[in-house]
Amino acid sequence: MYKSSNYNFFTKFNDDQIICYNALYDSLLIVSKDDYEVINYYINNPDELEINDKKLFLSLNKLGFFLKEEISELNIIRYFNKKQTFYSNLHWITINPTLNCNAKCWYCSTDLNAVSYEKKVMTKEIVESIMKRLDNLISSGNNIHLDWFGGEPLLGYSKVIMPIIQSVISHPDFSKIELTQHITTNASLLTMERIDYFNKNKLNSYQIALDGNKNTHNSVKKIAGFDSFSHILKCVNYILKTNPNARIVLRINYDSETLEEFGEYFNLFPKNKQLLFDFQRIWQIEKKAVNKNTILQNIISLIKNGYKVNFWAYRPRQYYTCYSDRYKHEVINFDGSVYKCTARNYSESMKVGRINTSGILEINELKLAKYLGVSTFENDNCLNCKILPLCFGPCCQKRLENIEQKTGFICLNTNSELSVEDYIYCRALEQSLISLTQLAYNYL
Repeated sequence: MYKSSNYNFFTKFNDDQIICYNALYDSLLIVSKDDYEVINYYINNPDELEINDKKLFLSLNKLGFFLKEEISELNIIRYFNKKQTFYSNLHWITINPTLNCNAKCWYCSTDLNAVSYEKKVMTKEIVESIMKRLDNLISSGNNIHLDWFGGEPLLGYSKVIMPIIQSVISHPDFSKIELTQHITTNASLLTMERIDYFNKNKLNSYQIALDGNKNTHNSVKKIAGFDSFSHILKCVNYILKTNPNARIVLRINYDSETLEEFGEYFNLFPKNKQLLFDFQRIWQIEKKAVNKNTILQNIISLIKNGYKVNFWAYRPRQYYTCYSDRYKHEVINFDGSVYKCTARNYSESMKVGRINTSGILEINELKLAKYLGVSTFENDNCLNCKILPLCFGPCCQKRLENIEQKTGFICLNTNSELSVEDYIYCRALEQSLISLTQLAYNYL
């Protein structure tokens, strides 16, 4: 006996085409209106389809549109969530060499969360503690992801980043583990020499923010006498030229003004699949202040030109909301304190532990249990939501805040400018199942 999936979407594209989408498998099928009527009947009567059309039955079953009666899709979601959250030998270690920054962006979460910190770089003693922790992890056969964050992490390039990287790659068991690295930077302190060093030492992933066209971006960054926009363009081109393994996320921090400017500059960047444009609305900007069609037009233009695109609200087949939801994720601040979240203040109340001089994390397990004791989506709202496989609810930090501040459940997706139907249209375009001309004519 078979049943229909709880996560099927059937979205009218035009008078003669229907996009069939399954959110759990992130699978797409475009059919005519007449074929849809046949499929829609069999979706609700799958056992008849197995008898009448075995080939179509196997295809729809493989795409996840229906499943055996005894299978629980929620249990599948719970299983993969637990597997991604707890069962991994990858240690994701976010390191803040400093919380200081050489730019003065008006939306900075560090400043606006009233983070109190000393304007200095991590000490040699803390660096050595991190080295010892990494030494122990490598000796035990753990894969490592180093995530350089801040502040502006390159303010600690010589005193923090280089020594730690050298310590890792010189470990006698280094060849037995996998090392990946990522850096979130405003790129102002990137040089060709530093990029060459990163290329040689497995730092292949970058996130660099763009804040509008050249004039707007430079006015937002406020680095006196420095053309940040042109420097980013130069660095991106050099990274792509010298590193075939590079992945660059150009984070589009958008408000209504910068969205209108986006078309002026995206085509300045090389058309390369190593580039990913990630649309993130500035967190102080309300949803109603942004034009949805402008976002869609920009995303569609990027897809048309062969770029990869992310939009913050939808994360297919990720099975968790944020990297902070993972058990083996830690944020080691410049002072040796350990946290789970990088988007809040680094106060004593947020701390879950610290790293000691032996490189051992002294963790407050009771605090950690508050974050990870319950999956982010274990509430009636998420469990009954059709887009659960694309969302997974609020992150562990927001879930905890909702409980402690007694605000009740807050659905993050209600804050998204793009609907799930918008997302489905873009996924179909990305997979070349529909053409840009069709999308523009039938939708925009």
